[in-house]
Amino acid sequence: MCRYNQFIRAAIFVIVSCTAPFSWADLDTQDQISLSQSLSVLSQKWSQPAASKAFKIFRSPRYERYDFQRFFTNYFENQPFTEQLRTYFDYLGFVWSLPNVQKKVNPALAAAIQRNLMVLCDTPENSVQLSAQKQSSILNQARFLNLYSKSASKKQKKALYGFYKGWLKTAHDVQIEQSFYWVLQAQLLINALDLFSLNVEQRMALADAAALTGEHRRLWLQHGVVLLEQQALSDQQKQWIINYLESLPMGLHNLRYIALSARLERENGAHFELTTAGQGVVIDNKSSDPILPGMADLDPFYIALAKGVSRVIDLYSVQGNVELKKRKQGLLADAGLDTQHYLVAPSERGYFVDNPSEFFVMMGLYWSFDSYKSLQSAINAWQHGNRHPLHHVLFLTDVYSKGEGALPFFYFDAKQGLETQEVTIKRDAKGNIVELVVGNDLYAFYWKSGLVYRVEQVKLMDKTLSI
Repeated sequence: MCRYNQFIRAAIFVIVSCTAPFSWADLDTQDQISLSQSLSVLSQKWSQPAASKAFKIFRSPRYERYDFQRFFTNYFENQPFTEQLRTYFDYLGFVWSLPNVQKKVNPALAAAIQRNLMVLCDTPENSVQLSAQKQSSILNQARFLNLYSKSASKKQKKALYGFYKGWLKTAHDVQIEQSFYWVLQAQLLINALDLFSLNVEQRMALADAAALTGEHRRLWLQHGVVLLEQQALSDQQKQWIINYLESLPMGLHNLRYIALSARLERENGAHFELTTAGQGVVIDNKSSDPILPGMADLDPFYIALAKGVSRVIDLYSVQGNVELKKRKQGLLADAGLDTQHYLVAPSERGYFVDNPSEFFVMMGLYWSFDSYKSLQSAINAWQHGNRHPLHHVLFLTDVYSKGEGALPFFYFDAKQGLETQEVTIKRDAKGNIVELVVGNDLYAFYWKSGLVYRVEQVKLMDKTLSI
């Protein structure tokens, strides 16, 4: 029996009772049958008749929160919480956003789910062997808790935080199927991150509860990133992650987790999925993605890491910013189909026109591999009459610097690993980048009508020279 079950049960009690009184009545027999049948159908596929029947019961004024909680607790004791049901409850509670559903049904389901997670800790045997279906059902329930927190009150979120902390600690007393335990732990840590902005004390408390150590603890405490790799990465590879993320400006991304694809693999060959309000990077070292020029000797892990994080940056900082998104679209339209118009691109003509989401990702990958080479290649292209790569690099520079006065330059060596250097930036009144100081080199860019018409490179004798 888990040592902290009383604490967890108290947390669940707060979640259920903090905004509404209990009603000890149950759903009547006919409604229980109808709702059970409807959920059984919806657990396999979408059905409008089944959804309508369930919805009629959920919005009934006859029932209170506890009525639904007792039903959910009994129902999901033996019935799977499938991906289809998770999607249905997400749609029910957050798309329709009906007050009675948000105040009664979702909190009741959340409390029932926590009771189900407690069962793992209440198992008296030395270990908990879970079927593939049971693992999927439990993870889907944990993923629902992440979605539920979007509509939870401050008091309910605080109680959820307490539940996560208590469960993570008690779970170490039970030998849950290890490979699945790490996935479930990762999801609950992500859930805690997505509740609210955790302060240092709260992050440390969760790190202690989950027994995070080494690079896992450092990534969690400093970056709010969960690493799911189960000792499959070398110390050097884990250090690359830390060095890479520490070089990026605060607020550039909303990365929540980095996971190895193999650690999310299920027995049937499919993969578990994690849910987050932010974004995650799943790394497959066996990926057959095309290797860019000069990258053949690099560790596939670093290539996958840099590409994944670049995609997160694009989605968060570019696609989430109206001005940058419009600017990116303009650069793509201007460059067109010709692969020579891009800093780096697959040989397929029109690749970025057909795959616009890959434009920033591939450029970010190349930048993360050798920023100086990226800049120099763009300038060489400009000197030969091809203006596009330089404008692309200056766009990327604006993104990575977040409009501030500095950004990281990367260099990755197959033997030495990742090296970073801070580069200073100067802009004109319109926000155009007019100077970059890279080590002892100053690059000056002259603009007219939105285009660079002149480039100068000056060797600085004194690196401390103020510009």
